[in-house]
Amino acid sequence: MLGEIMFDFKGKITKCEEKLQNYKVVYSELANKINEHQSQVRILENVISYQEIFSGDFIEEKEIKNFYKL
Repeated sequence: MLGEIMFDFKGKITKCEEKLQNYKVVYSELANKINEHQSQVRILENVISYQEIFSGDFIEEKEIKNFYKL
């Protein structure tokens, strides 16, 4: 299983949100095509941001949350 984790700069770079959205669309299309043509390696269909990982309940394991002080 492979996936993409990116940092969302939230407006700190010109047209950042538009660029990130465009990348997410292209990445998803590519992941779907790759997943259709082979089965040994699966690619996550959506990009994940570091902000998503370290906020909310994305990480459920208590040990990991404690280690990163989340």
